[in-house]
Amino acid sequence: MKRLIISHLAKFKNSHPIHFGLFSSSIIIFASSILSNVLNFLFNLAAAHNLSIEHYGILQTMINIFNMINVLTILITIQLIKQFARYISKKKYSSASALVNKSNFFVIIVGIAILVSFLLISNSIHIAIGSVSSENLAIIILLSILGLSITIHKSFMKANLLFMAFALNSVFQQATKLILSIPLLILGFMLNGVIWSLIISSILALAYSIWQLRGRLFFNLSEKINFNAKTFTKESFSTMIGFLGLTSIISADLILTQYYLAQQAGLYAGLAILGKGMILTTFPLNTVFLPLVINAKSNIVGVKLFKIAVSGAFVLVLSVFVIYLLIPKQIVVIALSSSYLEIIPLIPAYGMSILLYTISYIIVSGFIAMDEFTPGYVSLLVAILQVVGIFYFHSNLSDIVNVSLFANIVLAVCLIAFTLTKLPAATKKYYDKKLLPIE
Repeated sequence: MKRLIISHLAKFKNSHPIHFGLFSSSIIIFASSILSNVLNFLFNLAAAHNLSIEHYGILQTMINIFNMINVLTILITIQLIKQFARYISKKKYSSASALVNKSNFFVIIVGIAILVSFLLISNSIHIAIGSVSSENLAIIILLSILGLSITIHKSFMKANLLFMAFALNSVFQQATKLILSIPLLILGFMLNGVIWSLIISSILALAYSIWQLRGRLFFNLSEKINFNAKTFTKESFSTMIGFLGLTSIISADLILTQYYLAQQAGLYAGLAILGKGMILTTFPLNTVFLPLVINAKSNIVGVKLFKIAVSGAFVLVLSVFVIYLLIPKQIVVIALSSSYLEIIPLIPAYGMSILLYTISYIIVSGFIAMDEFTPGYVSLLVAILQVVGIFYFHSNLSDIVNVSLFANIVLAVCLIAFTLTKLPAATKKYYDKKLLPIE
């Protein structure tokens, strides 16, 4: 039986190399993602059950602000993977390592400068977002510095197609976060304990990533590299615009809820957790999709990967959405608690909004990976539309959910139309440019 299975897998690999490459790597990420999501779910479960609704709302608002800042990690991921992949394909391993070190050095220096400046300003001016204090905001900056450094190392792993190392690091960070948070909650540290678990787990994950890259990371900070900073900066800015829009669409709603409906922000945070459950089902596919598109050998392969990723993401998210619709009460009680039952009427509209969002995310990611930034600009415009809509319509949670649904409908329609008309030309242009020498 074992020999028969191996034989069939070999035949499938030879007859469908594109599908095999995408899905074999996705299985590794999928398995680790399931474990990471379970650990993250347990972390959120422990927080939701032990923190008051107000404190849980603060925690989730902090996480959403962090996610908006974290858009920088997404643009770094895509741009660095492309640059790392070009170095590695030309066997310039030392240059790739030097770029890792220089990127880390830049992040640490700039991050510390921003953190110190913020602390000095907050001593003179009161800075807060609803119940989120200036101390909480300073912690977000610290977590962002650590997160950016971890992302640089994970980008290097992806460029080397080290998906197993990437997967292990993700699981390690979630596991340490959970293991640290539970005793701190039991000892009564509550919100502060949860925050400390986030900080320590990030530090440990960064240290672990350095160990994982031993033999590939040479700590050659002073080495000069052949690197077109102008092109990198231009593409990074365009990438940032696109992912700022995407991140804002699923983060600004909760932040604005904290501002306009502070007493209900905890409930909306619970709804957002269910949405993240849908989004996370596509994480393995998206993680593997980007480096495979970047490393693909031709535009024909790129188009096939694009279509497989979009259709796969749709099926995965739709499956979770249907489960939410069939047993909403059980999902809310298990994922959150009975205190959140009043969000059940909002699940259909919010779930549809997230379903459309995940499709849009895959499309924008794919085009940006191929240096086509128009979909990213569209996502930013839609994000602005969403913020303006919530500014005018925020009398209750239903208003905010409906505005977000409308914004995601507009975004999905625009991006699907763009894909149908521009995908072949965009892929051909990108893969023709790949054949040029490194600048």
